[in-house]
Amino acid sequence: MISRLYIFFFLFVFSSAHAQVAGNKPALKPFPSETVVSAGAGFSLYNVAARFQNAAPMRGRFSSGGVYGGIIETFLRPYLSVAIGYHQQTFTFTNQGNGYLQITRMNAGPRINFRLYKRSRFDFLLGARVGFTFYSYTGANVTLGTGFQEYMRFQETLNLQVLSAMRIYLTRSVGIVLESGIGVPYFLNGGICYRFGSSEGETNAPKAPDLRNRGPFLQ
Repeated sequence: MISRLYIFFFLFVFSSAHAQVAGNKPALKPFPSETVVSAGAGFSLYNVAARFQNAAPMRGRFSSGGVYGGIIETFLRPYLSVAIGYHQQTFTFTNQGNGYLQITRMNAGPRINFRLYKRSRFDFLLGARVGFTFYSYTGANVTLGTGFQEYMRFQETLNLQVLSAMRIYLTRSVGIVLESGIGVPYFLNGGICYRFGSSEGETNAPKAPDLRNRGPFLQ
């Protein structure tokens, strides 16, 4: 009988202590969602200018517009995000009155980013993008015998881009973005961005006790 009372008392004390410890643990807080939408313009160093100016018997003028597009990005972790982007650029070729040909290069695809540095108003990321590049053609008085056949050799391809990105937020949500990349579709790109959600990560780890000024034995 006495042994049963000891067992009951031990179980009661153990369950009470366990409940108290569990109650002192911080509540689990998931990482808050963060989505960034950006739009901008830039330029590429793609080798189309030299390629088509050297296409014999081409004697005309080549011009290229800027790269325009946008990106939607969402963070899976404070340091990891996935995104999808679309960008396009237009080139125009005029061949001494024989007509003109306009080529629009479009690139769309996913990318993954790693956030290496983060503050409430500043982000620095490194990433990679795999994009599908395709083209559309429009023209007037195009005669393939005048060198325009050289322009039609573009084919749909998959392109890899390695890039770095820097975002500076002017407010909690609105900021500017600057990106530099190697590969299609751009070399430099800048624009504006808007952040949905919170950028402040949460942690479940308890804070370390402050041992300063606790006496000479704890210093």
